[in-house]
Amino acid sequence: MRTLLLVLIALFVDASTATAAITLALEQTPTGGSAGVTTLIYDGTKLRVHRSVGGRVRSFKVYDHATKTLLEVDLENKTYRELTENDALEVEKGGVTAPSKVTYEKAGTSNTIAGYACEVYRVFADGRLRNQGCFAPLGPEVVTKTEFEQMAVLMEGFQRFQSWRGEKRGKEPGYPIEQRFFNPDGKTVRLISVLKSISRAPVPASTFQVPAGPGWRKLSQ
Repeated sequence: MRTLLLVLIALFVDASTATAAITLALEQTPTGGSAGVTTLIYDGTKLRVHRSVGGRVRSFKVYDHATKTLLEVDLENKTYRELTENDALEVEKGGVTAPSKVTYEKAGTSNTIAGYACEVYRVFADGRLRNQGCFAPLGPEVVTKTEFEQMAVLMEGFQRFQSWRGEKRGKEPGYPIEQRFFNPDGKTVRLISVLKSISRAPVPASTFQVPAGPGWRKLSQ
């Protein structure tokens, strides 16, 4: 009885601190690799990113825009580390790969993918065909313009901690429902990414935190 009571209290506390969020699930299949689902969870000030293969999530990352920090959590080894603005600056000092100019060219076709109507564009990075995407108009059926702009800010902050970065967000002709990324030859596909679901259900605040429980170890920088 006491155990049940503690479980109910924990559930109540977690639910009472739920936060509004947008959750996007992308099915991503690399050529010659294992298909998996990349999940992006935005709550307005934070972004969580994790990938699951076979339904198993091994780790996740959380970018906090308010503090400009990145939390990296290893679920298998029960370790975590927190990166700060200084760490992001160190990444920049080490050299960053990013396209200087990205352009979008209509392919002249449209499609309906995963229930979303979209228009096909060819995407060129510094003059080279990088990918082909099917973009849906911004709106309540996918994501609104305001949501998209907020998501762009969080993604740019998240990418500051990566040695490779995408282009400055917000210039896309809509939200990408499907993308086919090419190898440097511009012909063979290296990765296919398809938006499978969008949810605006609130998520527990613990979604963006180190999981509760004993045994967690904080790593040094």
